[in-house]
Parts: sequence; C-alpha cells; structure tokens
Amino acid sequence: MKKIFILFGFFIGILQPVLSVAEQPIIQPVINAEVLSSEQQSNPINGQIVLLAKQTEKLEEKLNEEFDENTVQSLLTDLPVNEKNIDERIKLLEEEESVAVTQKQIDKLKEKHLRIKGQIEKIRQKATEFDAVEIQLQQLKNNYLNVEQLIANPVNGDDLTASNRTLFASLETEINTLEKQLKIKKQKTSQQLIKLEKGHDLLTHWRSAMLLQRQKRSSSTYNNLELEKEENRLRGEIEDLQNRFNQNHGSISIVQADEDQKNIYEKQVRLWLVGIDKSLIKLMGQQTLDIEEVPLDSIEFSTLEKQYLAMIEKKKILEELRGVLKNKKIELEKYVDIRGEQQLLENAFSQREQALRHQELLLKKQMVFYGEEVNKRRQKIMFSLDDLYTGSNLKSAFKGVPESLQKICYQFRISFQILLDKIKEKSLSTILITLIMFLIITGSLYGVFYGTKHFAFFRPLKDKEENKNDIILILFSILKNHRYAFMFASFLICFIYASEISYPSNEIFLTLIYGTSALIIWIFVIHSKNNNFYRYFFASLIVMSAISYNLARVSSVDLTVLSLYEKWFMLSLAVFIWTERKNFFHYFSDSSQRTNRIHDVYEKMLKVLPWFVISICIISLSGFSHFARAGLSYVWEGLLYIFFLSSGFKFINYLRKNLKLYSLKHLRHGAFIASDVVSPLSTIAKILWVWIVSTKIFSNLGLNKTNYLVVNFLLVIQTPLVKVGKSEITLQMIGLSIIALYLVFRISHWLKSFSYNWIYARIQDLGIRGSLSIFTQYIATLFGLLITLNILGIDLTSLAVFAGALGVGVGLGLQDIAKNFISGILLLIERPLRNGDWVLLDSYEGTVKGIGMRAITMETFDRQEVVIPNANAISNSFINNTHSNSTLRTVLYIGAGYDSEPELVIATLKKIMQENKNVLQSPEPVAILWEYADSSINYRIQYYIDVHKSNRLLVRNEVLGKIWHQFKESNIEIPYPQRDVHLHESLTQ
Repeated sequence: MKKIFILFGFFIGILQPVLSVAEQPIIQPVINAEVLSSEQQSNPINGQIVLLAKQTEKLEEKLNEEFDENTVQSLLTDLPVNEKNIDERIKLLEEEESVAVTQKQIDKLKEKHLRIKGQIEKIRQKATEFDAVEIQLQQLKNNYLNVEQLIANPVNGDDLTASNRTLFASLETEINTLEKQLKIKKQKTSQQLIKLEKGHDLLTHWRSAMLLQRQKRSSSTYNNLELEKEENRLRGEIEDLQNRFNQNHGSISIVQADEDQKNIYEKQVRLWLVGIDKSLIKLMGQQTLDIEEVPLDSIEFSTLEKQYLAMIEKKKILEELRGVLKNKKIELEKYVDIRGEQQLLENAFSQREQALRHQELLLKKQMVFYGEEVNKRRQKIMFSLDDLYTGSNLKSAFKGVPESLQKICYQFRISFQILLDKIKEKSLSTILITLIMFLIITGSLYGVFYGTKHFAFFRPLKDKEENKNDIILILFSILKNHRYAFMFASFLICFIYASEISYPSNEIFLTLIYGTSALIIWIFVIHSKNNNFYRYFFASLIVMSAISYNLARVSSVDLTVLSLYEKWFMLSLAVFIWTERKNFFHYFSDSSQRTNRIHDVYEKMLKVLPWFVISICIISLSGFSHFARAGLSYVWEGLLYIFFLSSGFKFINYLRKNLKLYSLKHLRHGAFIASDVVSPLSTIAKILWVWIVSTKIFSNLGLNKTNYLVVNFLLVIQTPLVKVGKSEITLQMIGLSIIALYLVFRISHWLKSFSYNWIYARIQDLGIRGSLSIFTQYIATLFGLLITLNILGIDLTSLAVFAGALGVGVGLGLQDIAKNFISGILLLIERPLRNGDWVLLDSYEGTVKGIGMRAITMETFDRQEVVIPNANAISNSFINNTHSNSTLRTVLYIGAGYDSEPELVIATLKKIMQENKNVLQSPEPVAILWEYADSSINYRIQYYIDVHKSNRLLVRNEVLGKIWHQFKESNIEIPYPQRDVHLHESLTQ
C-alpha cells in the first residue's frame, strides 16, 4: 500500500504541470474562433497567426480613432488670462475703479470653466483607454513571442503556409509601429491634460478675483444701495409671507403650510447672507498702504503701526465672520437633512466661504510684511542713541533746567487752582464721594486687620521671628502699624479722584502723594532703628528724582531736558540699589520656606536682580534710553507680578485654612466641606487670580494680540498641522485639548467624591452610594469629553476613522481591557459585589475594598490587598457571604462519651448557645445527635451570628470554651479515641 501511494504521488507530480499548462491557451483570443476557416482551426499555428493579425488590426483601429485637438486648442487660446499676465490683470482688476465686473461676465466665465472641466474629463477617459491598449499591446507581444518559439520548431515550420509566414513576418513591424503610435498618443494626451489643468486653475483663480472685485465694487454707493434694496425686498417678502401664513394657517393644508414655512426660512437665510455680504464689503473697503511700492523712508512709524493694528482688527473680524458662517452652515445642513437638497443656498454659502478664505490668505501675507517692518522699526528705535548726546543738546539741556523747574511750578499752581475750582463747583458731591470711597477702603482694612477671631488675616504677625523675612507680611504689617498715615494718604487719593480733575493735574497730585508716602515709609518705618545719614540721603534722592522726572513728563517740558531728568533718575536708582542690595535680598528672601529647587532658583534670581537693575541704569546713562526704559519696565512689572501673585496666594491659603477649621468645628459635614468644597474653591480662586494678574501685567507690557511677537506666535500655533475630516488640527487645539482633558478628569474625580459625600449621603447602603458615585463620574467624563470636542470645533463625524481603528485595537490587543471595563459597568449595575462584602473569589477570601474601572480590590484576612480583574467576577462563580444580609451560620461537631445521656448533652449545648450574647436567637440555634462514632457520640450544633457586629472566630472560641467548662461541671466526658486489644490465648502462654 505504501508503494502504491508513492507511485500515485509520482504521477500526480508529473502530470500536474502538464494539466495546468493545457488548461490555459497560449494566446488569449480577443476575437471568436468562428472567424477562422476550417483549415486554420485544424492547424493551431496558422490559426494563432491569424488571431495575432486580428488583434493587431483591432489595436490599430483603436489607436487611429481621431481625437479633436482643435477643440482643446480653441479652449486654451480663448482664455481671458495666461500665466504671464494673470497677476498683473488681477492687480489691475483690483485697482481699476471705472470698470466693474458684471454678472454676465461671471456667468460667461463659468460656462467656459465648465467646458474646460468637461474636456478634462474626456481626455482623462481617453488616457484610461490608452492604458488599456498598452496592456493589450503587451499581451500581444507576449503572444507573438510564444508563436515565434513554436515556429522555430522545424516540425511546426513545415506546416506553416506561405501566406501566414509572410503575415507573421510583417507582424513584428506592425507591433513596433503600434508601440510608437501609442507612445506618441499618450504623450500628446498627457500634454493636453497638463495644459487644460493649468487653464482650469487659471480660470479658477481669475473667476475668484472677478467675484471678489465685484463684491468689492459693490461696496461703493451704487452697489451698497443695491444691497440695501435687496435687503428691503427680502424683508418685505418675508413680512408678506409671514402675514399670509398667520391669516390663512387655519384654512390651508399641512402641505401648503409646510411649503410656506420653507419659503420663509429660505428667504431669512438669504437675508442673513446679505448681512454677511455687507460686513465683508465694509471690511474689504478698508484701504491699506502698499509698502512694497511706497518708499519705506517716506512712511512714518505711527502710520505703519496704525495700519498693522487695523490689520489685526480686520483679522479678528474675519475670524468672527468665518465662525458665524460655519455655525449657520451647520444649521443649514440640519435643515437639508430634513427638507432635502438646497443647491442654491449651499452654493451661496460656498461662495462666501471662498471669499473669506481668500481674504484671510491675502491678509496673512500683508500682516507678515507689515509685522516684520514694524518690528524692524521698533528694534531700530530700541537701540538708537538718545538725542541728548548728539551735538550741543546736552549743554542746552542743562541750560533748560531752570526753565523747566519754573514750568513745573507754574503747572502745579494751575493744577491747584483747577482743584479749588472743582471743589467750589462740586463741593457736596466731591465730599460725599470721597467719604464713601474712604469708608470702603478703611472698612476693608479693618476687616483684614481686626476681623472676627476666625478670619483675622494677620494674626500670624504676632510671631515676628517666624515671618521676619517675608516681604509680603512685612509690607502688610507696615500698613497695620502705620494705619493712620496710610488712611490719610488714602483720603487724599480718594479726594483727587472724586474731584474729577483732568490730566495732567490729577497726575501731578498723585505723583506728590505717592512719592511723599514712599519717602516717609522708607525713612520712618524701614530704617527707623538704623540712623544712617547716607541711607536717608539716597532714599530722599531717589524719591526726589522720581517725582521730578514724572512732574517734568506731565508738564510737557522739552524732550532733551526730560531726557536729562531721566538720566538723573537712573543715576539715583543705580546708587540706591547699590547701597541697599544686601537689605533687598534680606527683605525679599523667606527663611521660613523649606529648601527646595524652586526656592533656590528664587534666591538666585534675587541675588542677580540688583545687578541687573544697575546694568539697566548704566545702559540708560550710556545713551540707550529706549532699551533701558523697556528693560526697567519689564523688571518692575515682574516684581509687581511676583508681589501680587504671592499676596493673593497667601491670602487664599489663609482663608482656606480658616474656612477648613471653621467647617470642622462648627458645621455638620465639616470634613466633607473642608476637603471637597473649600479645597476646590481655593484652587479655582488661585487659577482666577493667576489669570487676572497675568492679563493685567501682560497688558501693561504690551504683550497682547497687537504685539508682533504675540501675533506671530498665534499664527504658528493656529497653523493647521493635519486635517481630519472637516476639522483642522493645530498646536493651539492640541494644547487646549490637553488642558480641557485635565480639567474634565479633575472635575469628574471631584464630582465622584462630591456625589458620594453629599448628593447620595442619605443612602445608607455604602455599596449603592459607591456605585452611583462611580456612575456619576463616568457620565460626567463622557459629557465633558463631548462638550470639550464641541467647544474645540472638532467634528465628531471625523472621529469615525479613529473609532474604527479603536474597534480594531479592542478586537486585537485591547480586548481584555475592554472586557474588564464592561464587566466593571455590569458589576455596578447588577451589584453582586459591594464595598465591604465578605467574598470568596478566585480562591481568595476577604473583604471588597473597591470596584474600579478595570479590577476589584480585595483585602484578605492576612491584610494583603489582592487585585482581581472584573471579568473574573462576571465569568466565574464566587461566594458572597454578606450580599443580602450579614448573618452567617457556624457548624460545630462535639463528641461526648457513651456514658452521658444524650438529652443532658443536647440541653447543655442549647443552654450554652442561648446564653452567648453574640449568638442570634433568630434563626434559633440547633443542637442534635449526629452519629454514633467509635469512641463517642457525636453531636452537631449550629448557630448564627451577625458578622458586622461580631467576630466569627472569637464567637467560635467562646462557644467551644464554654462547652468544655459546662461538660466538666455536668460530668460529661469528652472521650478520646479508644481501642480494645484482644490477645490470643496461645500467644499469652
């Protein structure tokens, strides 16, 4: 048998190739064999040659089909623009005010556009046909080579007829000719297709320019009136339709009423689009300077900056228009889903979107050019030398100082007179407003310093040694210790604001008040114990120089003299910082803070800061005032930022601490309020405080949306990286998504704790409370993610691809995670397990501590935590000892001797269980005679306990111990195994 199988396999191996070749003919016939004569069919070689000839003829007919090249040429030569002049023509189209584009021209261009598009489709179809011919030609060559090999066989050559031999000899030339023709045809088709596509792109660009020109021209008075007429016409038609519908809605059919509402909605949309057109026309009508042609030297910096700010505002309006149009289009898509296709309205929306995109593209290019030029000018100004050091300006500045002092004094006199006039004019209102503002300030300070015993903010200042290096507490302690002087200064400031005197008078008085207060604080408070004349002198010098510089600035003195005042202030500041550099570090450092990396960086910055300020002062004295002024403003704003941020944080932390203590001592749910209400609110307060302070400081520094660096940064982060469906993914969207996801998960986690401790607090079953709180977390997370995606503008339909990929991932690698997640949801719904249940699961026995999204956490009786996947609890059986109730049965077997009466033993056992307080009497404990064993009579006892109130092992120990004592008192024997040994008599002898 083995040999038979081997032989059969041998024949199969030989015949299989033959059979496989025989099943496939050498030539794949293109024509039917009926066209062959009987002689040709009887001789395969002759028939195959005839087939090759027929195939060649067929391909030749396809290649010789005429293609109208004149139509393509006429379409291309009749174009209104070409590659060379399109930019110039568009520019002329934008500048030429006398010639307006008509709708007829646009329609004609659209017709031309459609003809070219149709011709492109025809040529693409022809190219597809040529590709098919190329495949057939390659197959023909292969068949020719196969026949050539057959003819090379002398036997086959003898059977070949003379005519077929001649025909076969000519086939090679014809095939080569066909290849050349096909190559030429494909080349011509490709060239025509390229030309037509270029023409199509040119017409698309030109048509867009004509549409924009027509829209721009419509911003003129005539076309604006046309839009007004269109708007009034639509309003009238809508009003007529609405009135007719209101009058006849009871007598018309549902179909007619539905049609009327449809017409009203369509006209309302058209009216809305007219409003968009008016806004877009108004925006396009704003002219900007073409600084590519105008010489840069002839354009003032203020003009450039003004144009740049106008572009930023224009960009903002374009973004708003695009967002409004997008939202309205979403509404239209919903309407289309219900009503059916609305081609005219959809085309109208597409035209507006195209116009907005074109405007944004042009504006982006202009903004880059303007921004670069404005930034160059600012840098040039920043690093330019002061006029004070050029020529004889320094000498003239010194000569102008007496005149400037006279001007300042005269300005002060005028300001004082204006103040008196304002007081006489509005004496009562000024006094009332001053008193109200003063009472608000003093009341706030009183609440801060002398509040209730629970909320006195600065009670920690009593411990001066602990906070002696905290600059914030020092400043507030100064306010507390010198509150009357501060209140007097506050009264003067309120009086200046209440009098409503104008600039520069109000600035002069405020400068004097601030400067005098600073000098008094420095001399009589900070250095009251250190009588150093030089410190007094330098402090007075810096205050006087600051007051003089600001008074000179508001009094409009000559710029060179003002620059001299500025140099005096910078010199005074440098000397003051030099003398106070050590005290500066002492006041601003905080020794109570524990050492960490952030604190080390903070102290290093404090050590470098005085030298940085001195360097800025030296740069200003060197003549680069613009650069020094900018650097000093950054330093000052940075110090203010740190001060206000730290002050706010300390205030919030102190309030949080006192609110927590108050809630723990006086409120019913104090622990919950302290952890789940006060702490989150303090975190939110800190975030809001950071936002407020950062916004104010950055605005003071000019770091807003009009700043060149900010604008370029926004352009970078708003540039689309990839497009998913209709949504564009940008760096800004990625950053906002990360922040949003963090907030969603934090809020959902907080909501879980909040719902557990507050919303579901009345539910006594802790397991139900835990399940509901987890469900609340899941729902909050889901809705938070959906809302986040909607706010970020991500189209949820575009996530179908990712959902499909996620489905594949779940099916392959994430199936265990998905299974455990779904099992966790089922556990929360069915609740076969709850927190605190005593279960036996997967050979582990213990208490359930938590049911998470993926696994169950158990604590065994050995105090070990075991993590078991949720799917194990769903797919496998387990024992829950405390699911429905906490009552468990304990069974014990007790042996007594044969000499003890069973009734006495049973009565004793029942008495023992009845007297035990931990044994439940319902169900009733049972004691029965179980069996007669070898050495004893065995009794079975069973009793029930509440495992939530009693320990099972301890109760068992008590019962067994009591049985031993009671048996001993009742003379009941607890026997041990006994055996009777019988010795054979023969063995004993």
